[in-house]
Amino acid sequence: MTFITAILYPLMNKIISQVVLCLALSFPICVSAQDHFFSYEAICYIDNLRRPLYSDILDSLYYSSLTKRQFQGTVRIDPTLEQSIVRVQTKRAKDGFLFLQEYISKEIEAQGSIKDTMNVFYMYNHAPVKTKRDVKRLLRLRKRNLHIQLLVIDNERKRVIAYISDHELSL
Repeated sequence: MTFITAILYPLMNKIISQVVLCLALSFPICVSAQDHFFSYEAICYIDNLRRPLYSDILDSLYYSSLTKRQFQGTVRIDPTLEQSIVRVQTKRAKDGFLFLQEYISKEIEAQGSIKDTMNVFYMYNHAPVKTKRDVKRLLRLRKRNLHIQLLVIDNERKRVIAYISDHELSL
């Protein structure tokens, strides 16, 4: 069972059903609008990284081992753009890691490549992130110490490589 099917979909369904229930209780006329709500495009962010971007390392070493209680989620519905934005964050992710994920998402969106599935790789202090210890260090990054050295977006191989450090280093 993958992370998406095990954790994210039940969490999204719970949040969306609570929002629809609140709308239905507050505004009886909105009950008939439920079908229209579910036709909205769903944009999902996990720790500020927009899906379909993902990281094999984070999925296998971090997200797959989490329980539902370790996630916090919000849903924002924009009826003018007919989008529902689902943001899921984990409790261990610090502000530096969240800023890095948001930066990666914005750069990919600026290039217009967000529709493709891309794998994100992290180079932390000139070493690839590939162990559970490396992932924990990445999650604990603070924004004040984070330095994004380089972001390489390879559309042909459908991957993104983020070179980061927790202090000023030169490549």
